[in-house]
Amino acid sequence: YTLRILYATELSNASLPAFELDGVDIKTLPEQRYQRILDGRSYNVIERRYALFPNKQGELRIPPQELNATTGAGASRFGFSPFNQRSQLIRIASGEQSITVKPIPDGQTISDWVPAEHLVLTESWANKLDNVHVGEPLIRKIQLSAEGLSAARLPEIRMADIAGINIYPEKPELTNDTIDKGIIGQRTETLAFIPTQPGTYTLPKVSIKWWDTLNKRYQLAELPQKTLTILPAVNSGVASTDLPSMNNQPVFDSNSVGSQNAVNEIGRASCRERV
Repeated sequence: YTLRILYATELSNASLPAFELDGVDIKTLPEQRYQRILDGRSYNVIERRYALFPNKQGELRIPPQELNATTGAGASRFGFSPFNQRSQLIRIASGEQSITVKPIPDGQTISDWVPAEHLVLTESWANKLDNVHVGEPLIRKIQLSAEGLSAARLPEIRMADIAGINIYPEKPELTNDTIDKGIIGQRTETLAFIPTQPGTYTLPKVSIKWWDTLNKRYQLAELPQKTLTILPAVNSGVASTDLPSMNNQPVFDSNSVGSQNAVNEIGRASCRERV
């Protein structure tokens, strides 16, 4: 939603009410200012833009937005014009707007409904995956980015349990970036994988079903399944109660419950292998 104000004379003490709508999440986008020529006359333009995310179906009514201001050169400083034009209080309003919000398609819930103009699913690993031993943490980051959708509305990336590997998710990181066309929401999930048994494991593929608002059809974003080969713990035949050196391991945030549990698990897994 864009509210555009055009003015050719000086304005002072201009004010607009806070933009609020019942049942709608609103993200304020950066304000834009520029000049425009209409019918041979130059106007200053202010655009206030908002990304709207309705929470219910039906008619969405946007009431008139009212601007209050003072016109007249020098009005804000002296109360009069050098050309004997007295300042004047004005009140103008935009027209009312109405939007029909369609229901979520059958079979979808609000938590699984992902409408976006463009969506990208990517992953990265903090470790090399070709020489992993029992007890060594593997850090995986999965990032979901959607144009036209706020980060708070992006779905949780779920990971199925894997026997022989403990998984500790961190609190997701949610960020929003604004662009000329609107908003890009980004959700980053960080997971610590702690293998407890040697062997070959298959991480299942990760799939996100989303609605392409430009082409009006469902799309599927996927990360392919991945195979991990876990080797026995280093020096597993030496009896010792000492924990392995963490000098080459990723640093965990001590305030993070998932990371602390992962560190504790490293110790337990190492002790089990060495007893």
